[in-house]
Amino acid sequence: MAYPRDSAEAREFHALGTGLLLYSLMFLPLLGYGWYVILGDLLPPVLAGVGAAVIAALAWTLARIVGGSEGGIAGNQALFAALLILSAVGVFNTLMIRLEGKAIFTEAVDEAIARYGALPRVAQGALADPQAAALRRRVDALRTQLAQEIRNPRNCGEGPEAAKLFARLNAELPGLVRYSGGAGDCADTAELVRMYDAQIDTLLHASDTFVRGGVRQREALQQRIQAQSTRELARLRQLRRDVDSGADLLGTVRPALEESAATYQGLAAALAQQAPRRGDRSPPPTLDLRTVRHLGEWGHLLPLLLDRLDRPQTWVYLGLAAFLDWLLVHLFARLATHRRAQPRPRGTGAMTRLETPW
Repeated sequence: MAYPRDSAEAREFHALGTGLLLYSLMFLPLLGYGWYVILGDLLPPVLAGVGAAVIAALAWTLARIVGGSEGGIAGNQALFAALLILSAVGVFNTLMIRLEGKAIFTEAVDEAIARYGALPRVAQGALADPQAAALRRRVDALRTQLAQEIRNPRNCGEGPEAAKLFARLNAELPGLVRYSGGAGDCADTAELVRMYDAQIDTLLHASDTFVRGGVRQREALQQRIQAQSTRELARLRQLRRDVDSGADLLGTVRPALEESAATYQGLAAALAQQAPRRGDRSPPPTLDLRTVRHLGEWGHLLPLLLDRLDRPQTWVYLGLAAFLDWLLVHLFARLATHRRAQPRPRGTGAMTRLETPW
């Protein structure tokens, strides 16, 4: 004899079968996507999809074997361990990408913005040469006073104060030439100031102090760092908005971050080369993209897990991945228990043996 179709046992049996069907439709894509991302780094997309489907089917089959066995998990520990490895890895990877991925990339972009924002300021301190800076301050003070004397409408730079300033400038920058011109002619003072500024700048960069300190090369590097940092900051801020709006993290955001990291590494290396004795002022040599690089890759899944063990959500994802495996096994076990409890059918009649697709 078997359960009557309108009995409580029959209704529960069918409910379990329906629940298992719906749960499988949710569970298998969750598992398969995680493996698809993992395999996508090793195989073409089509093969990665086939491989992910095979692994998902294998995990589902292992859960059915363990759940359908009278020994359950305790009697099939090896199979359940294999299920955890296949299923929990895929599910955990999916959860990390879909739920934690935005936070991981947001942290990485924000850190990159902070590094680029500080880089010009750090470079300015690291590239500074004390002797060259002192010479520049003295010369700039004298050139400012000279410009004021040149614009003086009473004698337009021809008075005794101007002569003293020329003498002091010539002591700092030997070779400074005083331009000839008509005394008292104040028509072209702006052009005259510009000409003296150009001559002073040329002599300043040609001075022994500037040459010995490599000031011209350091200024060029400072300008390069400022320009590239400004450009990268604009790109990173746009990238931050893209992350917030749901951009493809692995296909779009990660390559863009890698480009910014390469640019930053080049600037930091150039700075270390130009200012090797400023190690205490040097910026970090690279952007820290370890977590971003680890996300979704098989070889980096364990390092990613270890890096984020101090975060409560990591433990939540681990626990959820293991629980989803256990729940699948539990549903198969409940169905198997009901099936074994059904009386064997005898003869024919209104009561027939109940079956499910599982």
